[in-house]
Amino acid sequence: MRFVLMAGLVTILAAVADVKAQTSRAPRGYFDVTFVGAQPTGNFELIVDEGWGFELGARYELDSAGVLSFRGSLGLINYGNETLHFCSVYSCRVGIDLDTQNNILSVGVGPELALRMGPLRPYARGSLGIGYFVTTSGLSGSDDWTGHT
Repeated sequence: MRFVLMAGLVTILAAVADVKAQTSRAPRGYFDVTFVGAQPTGNFELIVDEGWGFELGARYELDSAGVLSFRGSLGLINYGNETLHFCSVYSCRVGIDLDTQNNILSVGVGPELALRMGPLRPYARGSLGIGYFVTTSGLSGSDDWTGHT
């Protein structure tokens, strides 16, 4: 619920800040960057926290009033990072760090319906796309390791 309230507030503030651009009928194509979050549910919620990231979007207004648009987006959400410290196979004089990052990549396209209400532009959109969960791990080390546990 906190995420929904935060996302709504950010959307309203961004719309009000862009009042001047929306009052003129300039180009029909737009680009945007959006702060996004993800709330895990079910069994997934037991092992990970919420995720945060960003989404790059583009839309093209299909009619002159800007009611119907075609939208595409590309997003990245990070839902966890972890570093584990180990001794090397030779001794603890050389430490090894195992760094892991958990991310969700997404891409989607679909329609967007909007209403122009003075300086506000409430909208609803649908998207068809894919989400790809990516976990990457890497090793790093140095000879000045202090013996982390």
